[in-house]
Amino acid sequence: MTSSEKEILGLKAKLMDVFQRTPPLSLNEITTSPDYYPQVPDLKRTFAEIEWWQISCETICGNYDKLPLFSDRAFHYVFPAYLWCALDELPICNLVCEFLIYALSPPPGKKVDARFAHYYSNRLAMFSTEEIDIIREFLRLLLSLETMTDFHSDIKSGLLMLDSNE
Repeated sequence: MTSSEKEILGLKAKLMDVFQRTPPLSLNEITTSPDYYPQVPDLKRTFAEIEWWQISCETICGNYDKLPLFSDRAFHYVFPAYLWCALDELPICNLVCEFLIYALSPPPGKKVDARFAHYYSNRLAMFSTEEIDIIREFLRLLLSLETMTDFHSDIKSGLLMLDSNE
């Protein structure tokens, strides 16, 4: 077993210990986006009333690009399922991993306007210190992987944002 594989297993164990197993979200808690967006009704049906630890990687992979549509509460709730699925595929770069990076990282090298700063800070405010530590560990793991080189600036941007929100 490589050191990266050991790190991934360790991170998965921490994820299961730290992220609480709370009751699932209701249909109306999934998103604040209006139902007239074509993907919103399906997103609600897919993620309502299901525990995050029961969400399959197949479901996550089919919704890898929907993270921005989740309400802040739902983003926090489904985040560990997305993280688990991304870790399952590492060290291979995968779409779930890529979109998690984007969800955690303001555009690197650009000043984030107040609207997006508020967006990121509201999302991060949902996470406990221990959960933020797991996110940091995940991002640092990605920095160590050769397959993630194309995303280093985004990953570093995410780490900077996490550090600035403490």
